[in-house]
Amino acid sequence: MKKIKEGVTPFHCCGSERHPCSHECEELGNCKAECKRVVKETKTYRPKTVGAKSFEYVSYSTVNGKKHKCSQLLPKNRKIHFGQHKCTEILHTCQSTCQACGYYCTKSFGHRGRHYTVHGNMVHSMLVVEKNKLVEFKVQTRKTIKDPITLLEKEMTEDSVRMYTTGDTAEAEICDFFCEQMGRGHFHLIKCNHPGESCDIVETKNNETYYVRRHASPDECGGRNDVDKVTHEYYWEKWLKFEDPCKIPSQKQFERCDHFCPHPDHEKSKDEFNEVKQSYCKERLWHAYMTKQKSDSINTTVMDGHVFTCSHPSDNYHIIFAVDASGSMTATSIKAKRKETKEYKSALNPYGLDNKLGAAYDASWTYKKKKKIIFNCLRIKRVNTTILEIVYAFIRKRWSAKCRDKGTIILYDDKAKIIKENISFNLTTVREILYPAHVTWGGTSFVSAIRCIYEVVKRNASKPIVIIFLTDGKDLDNGASELLEEIKAFCSKGFYFFPCIFSSAKSPTLDIMARKVGATVKNNLDANGLETHFVSIAKKITTISYIQD
Repeated sequence: MKKIKEGVTPFHCCGSERHPCSHECEELGNCKAECKRVVKETKTYRPKTVGAKSFEYVSYSTVNGKKHKCSQLLPKNRKIHFGQHKCTEILHTCQSTCQACGYYCTKSFGHRGRHYTVHGNMVHSMLVVEKNKLVEFKVQTRKTIKDPITLLEKEMTEDSVRMYTTGDTAEAEICDFFCEQMGRGHFHLIKCNHPGESCDIVETKNNETYYVRRHASPDECGGRNDVDKVTHEYYWEKWLKFEDPCKIPSQKQFERCDHFCPHPDHEKSKDEFNEVKQSYCKERLWHAYMTKQKSDSINTTVMDGHVFTCSHPSDNYHIIFAVDASGSMTATSIKAKRKETKEYKSALNPYGLDNKLGAAYDASWTYKKKKKIIFNCLRIKRVNTTILEIVYAFIRKRWSAKCRDKGTIILYDDKAKIIKENISFNLTTVREILYPAHVTWGGTSFVSAIRCIYEVVKRNASKPIVIIFLTDGKDLDNGASELLEEIKAFCSKGFYFFPCIFSSAKSPTLDIMARKVGATVKNNLDANGLETHFVSIAKKITTISYIQD
């Protein structure tokens, strides 16, 4: 070998044929791709949040694929060989990488279909937490420790908690493990590629249409407005284009809504890990807001816009019916349905019940079959049989659900009167208590009715209170809304207010009262509409929580 002078480019100039080529293999694809994670070291993760504890995690090799050097030998007196630079590997693998962890696909180069790899630490990902909150991840890690007495090594499982917030890197997590940990209803964030346009993408499967991609609100993504949220399936298949590494049962759970029934009954049921067995919403992720049950089954509950496959019949409510009994309720523009109600007459009620009041009584009977009645405040203007029928419908519905309620019945005009307090509702309540009730057919005073309700509430505050407030007319506030708000604050066990207007008229005062306690007035109701509404109330209070239409 000749001596190489400084500044002169070296080249192979001896007669040996044992010198290997220093070039990289030029075959398409990687020469080698690891099919398993290789532990590199143990690192310490330090979260951004002040006060959040640091933790140790296993850091795997950041690259699972590589190119070999050319395996060709250099000919005598030449610095390059003839032909292509290539290694000894027969099969070369795909060079596509996972955008989250950077691991190469381990399938052969030029393969068809989605990519596959074992996945590693998510070094190319950043965590985003809704409203920039601090979240906890419970993680089980395996450690090898040495017994101080026997000096033998043994493997143990250690439970730890990891704290994350928006802006933390995801390097301590592994792609598929992280998805499994996120669980039901989780989604991924990706860059929005069409700002100003609709980001919604829907798919249809088995006659069911659902969202797979939507634009994320700033609250969902750390204040940003340039990202979309996508389902787990869309993320892996359409965005990463890698086979989903998660278990099939888990994949099915990921696409479902993650809201669960808040009823305390579920606290009594625990799994093998002592975690509460939740009753989740049966709908898909990002489903439409549910306002009513899809069937009349009492084993399905709709609340807060979600559908749960559980029910919690309860007789722990006190239901108050506050019924308008003012003069206008004698009007026959709306009449009762039941023959018994239509034909009823008494000296205490010369106008009879073939009117608005009678129709309301019949509807209430239906409601009663559904649940315990706390307060049904029915305005008895000219005690129409319509009211009686509605009350009857309510009770009947409660009974069909095997609910045996107790409650109070109040009639009010310019004054309010407790007809019966803390009574058991049954199918004879309307006939035995409401039919013979004395009605004076005076003016209308909401505040008188609310004062009377408050008296009953104070005596029955050990139970959640349900108030059904029925009127066909208008009145000034006169402090009624503030008093109702005070009643709600007083009801520590729960408060539910259902205001109904039994006519086409609107009541600004009743609207104000409802807004004060977070309720909505159901107005423009005829006899059929009122009965249907009472039945829906009976179904809603089958659970301790519900959403008001």
